[in-house]
Amino acid sequence: MQIIREKFNDPKELYQEIKRSISINHAAMKALSAAKTSGKMILVFPAGTRYRPWDPSSKRGVREIASYIKSFSKFCLVSVNGNILRLNPSGGMEEDILQKDRVIYKVSPVHDSKEFLASVKYDLHFGDDKKQAIVDTVMDLLDAMHKETENRCRD
Repeated sequence: MQIIREKFNDPKELYQEIKRSISINHAAMKALSAAKTSGKMILVFPAGTRYRPWDPSSKRGVREIASYIKSFSKFCLVSVNGNILRLNPSGGMEEDILQKDRVIYKVSPVHDSKEFLASVKYDLHFGDDKKQAIVDTVMDLLDAMHKETENRCRD
């Protein structure tokens, strides 16, 4: 929500955007629940966008990921190195440029959700935003996986 607050100066526009975001999250949770109970695997991108180097906020994970993790007993992380879409600095994601590339996927060991959430909460200081701390931890783990793959490809 902090990112949304930073983008809107008009309180009425901010209210409408928060209302829209909550609606999207509820719909996502409903779809997630339906997929989960039908035995499907679910892939969630925690930042909701591809990282754009000129926009550091695009690397920050969204708080709602904490709710997704809580709704499963187990999860694993998947890092993606390489990208067939080249970023278009002057346009949106829909204007990115398709190119050939080598894409490498790395999958973490399976995490127990309760243990993972407990370990993140244990490391927190009083008053910290627990949900954001959870997703920040996820993003840090993904970043480490990404860097490990990059280093292996250089060797």
